Amino acid sequence: MKINLTLTILARMLPVALSILLLAAPAQSEAASPPHVFTVTAATPGDVTINSPLCNANPTAVILVTQNLSPNQVINNHPIGVFYDTLTKKWLIYNEDFTTIPAGATFNVKVEKTATAKNFRLITSGDNSSEDFTEIPSNGLNGKTNALFLVNHLFNPNKARLDLGVYQTNNLGIWYDGSHWAVYTENQSTPLATSYNISNITGQTNASLLLTSVTNTSNLFTNDVVIDNPICNGNSNAIIFVAHNYLTTNVSSVSGYDTLHDHPLGVFYLSGSWAIFNLDGAKMNTNVAFDIQVYPGTN
Repeated sequence: MKINLTLTILARMLPVALSILLLAAPAQSEAASPPHVFTVTAATPGDVTINSPLCNANPTAVILVTQNLSPNQVINNHPIGVFYDTLTKKWLIYNEDFTTIPAGATFNVKVEKTATAKNFRLITSGDNSSEDFTEIPSNGLNGKTNALFLVNHLFNPNKARLDLGVYQTNNLGIWYDGSHWAVYTENQSTPLATSYNISNITGQTNASLLLTSVTNTSNLFTNDVVIDNPICNGNSNAIIFVAHNYLTTNVSSVSGYDTLHDHPLGVFYLSGSWAIFNLDGAKMNTNVAFDIQVYPGTN
């Protein structure tokens, strides 16, 4: 992928404001237990503890996280990842670039207790990584250009010591190369020897593909795209997860959306609508695609 993307500071936000190795996906029922979906807020500056019965003292849990500007209007303009603290036996959210997460920053969290064919860990290697991407195991999805995924960086797979973990300071996206789906770095840098949490949300009733357009961007600010979904419309408690999808023109059903989007992403709620926004304040272009998954939360 050799694409040039011409990418403004936040328009007045709210004032308060790569063989393939999977870490053993044991034989189990795909619906053995539903995920725990919730929000967590940084009480003090620093890494944010994830407290869930599905992942506490469980280093093999699969965790997906999306930043949420609501309700505290605190922006954390940094790529994020998750790691397992072997001392406290808790999972934490952290900033990949060594900066401190500010107090009040809020995150949407989805915890899968065990790995399955749809929710799993992907370890990069010389066999599954090339250029700027790492291939996702097929799991029957090769040739299916309409697949949807969520992705997060995982610092220390296999409960590795914290000093053996790898930081991933690049923004991530999902890409279909004509035969395989893959995780790629938005700035097209070579993949690190690292790992990812992957959630295949294809076919789930609360998952969809969102395409930006003139009509759904800049409705709230200039750096956002409004989400029109009955699960979250008018629902300030909705919990939304998002990933950028680089839609390759020659394999997707739509064209013109094969663009890089090198910005950290978040979601926010305002005036009855949820939106995806660029945390760095860059303008949201009208040729970008996102995979989203929406949960109703608690009304």
